[in-house]
Amino acid sequence: MKEISKNLNFNSITQSYGQKTKDNIFDLSIELFSMKGFHAVSIRDIAREVGIKQSSLYNHFRSKDEILSEIYNFFIVEATKVFPPLESLDEIIENSTPLEFLRRGNQLFLEHMLSARMEKIWRILFIEQCADQRATNIFLEESLKKSLGFMEISLNKMIAQNKVKKVNARICSYEYIYPLFFLFYEYIISRLMNTDRYSLEMQMDEHICFFYSSILEK
Repeated sequence: MKEISKNLNFNSITQSYGQKTKDNIFDLSIELFSMKGFHAVSIRDIAREVGIKQSSLYNHFRSKDEILSEIYNFFIVEATKVFPPLESLDEIIENSTPLEFLRRGNQLFLEHMLSARMEKIWRILFIEQCADQRATNIFLEESLKKSLGFMEISLNKMIAQNKVKKVNARICSYEYIYPLFFLFYEYIISRLMNTDRYSLEMQMDEHICFFYSSILEK
């Protein structure tokens, strides 16, 4: 029994070490891809950064492209967490003003999308979207279109609760989301270049206030 216990403990330690190495490969690949681009980074570069042999890396990932696929999948899963569950949306809208709802939504989007990993993955998406159809689809489908869809649903619920004017929710979602996305793009660049971000944050808030007062406010 003691021998079995020792073996189980050894296996657990080995698995834990293996997962830690895989996580290191994942994180350092994100770092390298976000700074140099996917095609400018080799498996050898990644292995060197992790501190393992190139052959050892293949115990965790079959190829560099598989690492990139996992990065994309991670982004997709995390991006869905930006939006509250639809079943709780009515209550959230009921317990806040439209302006509070819009401001809080933008704040949560920035906080989540600009976490350490996600900000770097955004950079990868920007770099790769012209060369990799998967990056293009993630940007358009998982980020932009889902944001548009969520905004349309939210506006329709605000209208149903008589909180805003009766508007075309689909068209208004375009008018609201597209400027914010361009500002968000510029915001990521400003963080990368260590330039002033406060003015961009103010522009986002000005856009939110203008959208509410000129289009939604009753």
